[in-house]
This record gives sequence, structure tokens and C-alpha cells, in this order.
Amino acid sequence: MLCSFHNERHKRKKLKYKENLPVKEQRITGKRINNKKGYIKADQLYYFDKSKIEYKLLAHKMKKT
Repeated sequence: MLCSFHNERHKRKKLKYKENLPVKEQRITGKRINNKKGYIKADQLYYFDKSKIEYKLLAHKMKKT
């Protein structure tokens, strides 16, 4: 999940966890953008209907044959 920082204190607090990944505002695209720097909450899992959203595949694990 992509979240934005409320202030510098909030940014320091969230980025102290190594699973949270910072994202520059130039890399964020979409219809509802708030022009804030943000981070990805990588310790959470969500399920989405891929036919209803726009997404990019970041990584893929190949099956061994």
C-alpha cells in the first residue's frame, strides 16, 4: 500500500522499519495525487481484482522445472 508522510517526524518513524520502502513523488502516478513524498507499506498484504485496477509487476518468482 502506498502512503504519504504527514511531516518529517512521521517520515523518520515510518522509515525506521526496513520493510517500508520510500518512494519519490516523481515516481507516483494516478488520478488522485497529493504531490507528497511517500512510502510503500511492504509488511502488509492486500488482494485486488486485477481487471479493475491499473498495476505494474515489480518482481516475479520463477518456478523451478
